[in-house]
Amino acid sequence: MGGSNVWVTLTPDIYGVPGAPVAAFSGHFIPNLYPYEGRLAFAARTGGLNANHDIDNVRAAFVPEPASMIVWGLGLLGLLVRLRRRR
Repeated sequence: MGGSNVWVTLTPDIYGVPGAPVAAFSGHFIPNLYPYEGRLAFAARTGGLNANHDIDNVRAAFVPEPASMIVWGLGLLGLLVRLRRRR
């Protein structure tokens, strides 16, 4: 069964001196989650009268699975072999 590993790191106090990063999730495996071109979405609920939340400097990176990297490497190797045979 496939899926993806997820890392979430939070850094407090972006307006002053940033605090130490806190790893909320570190390599958490989520089955059937596959990277695709899309958008991040944030949601929250406080249960109080009001709340102020600032989300800034968000960075998301989708890293290809190792099998994809092997296919790319074999394709590059095949291209190099073909170019070398032409000479």
